[in-house]
Amino acid sequence: MCTSLRTGIDRSGLGLHSQPLNFSSGLAPLASRAIQIGLSRGAVDLYADRWITDITDITDLVREIHSDVRAGKPDVAMGKLPPERVYPLSEHIRQRIGADQNSTQ
Repeated sequence: MCTSLRTGIDRSGLGLHSQPLNFSSGLAPLASRAIQIGLSRGAVDLYADRWITDITDITDLVREIHSDVRAGKPDVAMGKLPPERVYPLSEHIRQRIGADQNSTQ
C-alpha cells in the first residue's frame, strides 16, 4: 500500500484489510479479493444512525444454501447467491489504492 494512502487511512480512523474470498465448504474460492473496512467510533455512529436504511433477515436463505452445499449441490447453492457487482473505481482512486485495471470493469 502506498504511503499516502496509508497516511490517509490512518488519519481517517478507518482500518483497511484485503483478503482472498473463500467459501468454507463445497464451493470453489473466487479469484477476486474482499476489502474489509473497519470503522472508527464516529463512523460507526454515522453508519448505525444515518447510513443503514433497511435490514433484511436472510437466515432462511442462508440455511437453504448451507443445506445445498452439504448435499453436494454447490451449483444450486451458487444459483441462490445474489449477483456480485464490481464497485466502479475512478482512475484516480484505482491508482491511489493500487488496484489493477480489472478492478474498474
